[in-house]
Amino acid sequence: MSIRELAALNIAGVTPLMYRELKEKLRDDALVLREALKHKGKEEKEALIAADKEIVFSGKSHVKILGIEDPGYPAPLRYIPDPPYILYIKGELKQEDLIAIGVVGSRKPSVYGRSQAEKLSAEVSALGFCVVSGLARGIDSAAHGAVLKRGGRTLAVLGTGLLKIYPEENRGLAEKICENGALISEFPLLLGPEKWNFPRRNRVISGLSLGSLVIEAGEKSGALITAKYALEQGREVFALPGNVTSAMSKGTNGLIKAGAKLVESAEDIVSELSGVLPEGFFNRSGQIELPIISLSEEESRVFSAVEGEIHVDDIAKTCGMQVSKVLSVLVGLELKGYLKQYQGKIFVKARK
Repeated sequence: MSIRELAALNIAGVTPLMYRELKEKLRDDALVLREALKHKGKEEKEALIAADKEIVFSGKSHVKILGIEDPGYPAPLRYIPDPPYILYIKGELKQEDLIAIGVVGSRKPSVYGRSQAEKLSAEVSALGFCVVSGLARGIDSAAHGAVLKRGGRTLAVLGTGLLKIYPEENRGLAEKICENGALISEFPLLLGPEKWNFPRRNRVISGLSLGSLVIEAGEKSGALITAKYALEQGREVFALPGNVTSAMSKGTNGLIKAGAKLVESAEDIVSELSGVLPEGFFNRSGQIELPIISLSEEESRVFSAVEGEIHVDDIAKTCGMQVSKVLSVLVGLELKGYLKQYQGKIFVKARK
């Protein structure tokens, strides 16, 4: 489907879930467009005119629009359960941004929470990780700022359109992120803050990351939604332990009780991710000086399907690929050190 048609669906309010269901059912782009717009009570001609205006406006605003089938669309995000079918990007996405850590937490952190967000974000950035967060007040802003201060890469996923920065006081921070990273949104350019869109954007933060680190979160914090999505997507969940008497530590301490990795330093994150990081990722100067070795889209798709000990037939079913093709990809992943194979064509993710 063309960017024009995807933009028309997006402006009309068609959700990724509806798009996927219609795509699987109808398997024809013209029918998907017609049925989706009909469901939303929109005329096709008017929707396409609105899309044309959006595309022109995006060009004038230096915003790139990517469809889910575009080669530049982030591969890890494509294989989450409900990926955005369209992304708006301001700034630049680079290949090394695929090696990312999500950092989220309270909008009203304690001094401890803010200082730890800055410390841990700077540490993982120094090792060559991209830091992904949501441009919100508090922990998000601290994480982005710490990375920018040391010249690292950071991505901000917005719950608004890219031309409606929220909160307003982070407009300057957003501009700096565009210089050494990117702003990302699945929402139309001029869509303002709507509360139901912020939980949706959290699945993109976790989907772009190898794992998500939660720093200070109450029992009902939105940051816990990111952790929930990370688990559903087969990604790692990390949590900073906090004072047991603090309400802001209830969420993070609860995550640790439930099995999240307790984090005191960047080393705790690296040790947990060692099985999925490319060979030769680190040296004495940090990965940032090394060429990035990332998975192809096909490899990422197969690797994401490997959960626990799993037979090749089940991997093929999950990926919707032929067993022979999946086997060849699995062998490549095994040679690179990402997977281990056991008798009977059983595969499991490697842990170094």
